[in-house]
Amino acid sequence: MALIIESLERRFDDAFGVVITEQERNRRLSQRNSQLERDLVVLGEGFALDDEIRRERDYFETLLKQNGIEPYELPPKSDKI
Repeated sequence: MALIIESLERRFDDAFGVVITEQERNRRLSQRNSQLERDLVVLGEGFALDDEIRRERDYFETLLKQNGIEPYELPPKSDKI
């Protein structure tokens, strides 16, 4: 994504006569890559959390079934109300 943005920036800069040094372009690209790496770390942590939640849900579902409880059925009617 960072390379696509850089390519588009170069085209716009050429079209509008903006002059930027290669060092500045490299600095910007480096910043974008660093931001992308940080975003991917955060995104990965979010997916890991979802996986942990699913694992826990599956564990408790299995535990309920082992004890004769169907987790997605309504409880039996009680005469006490």
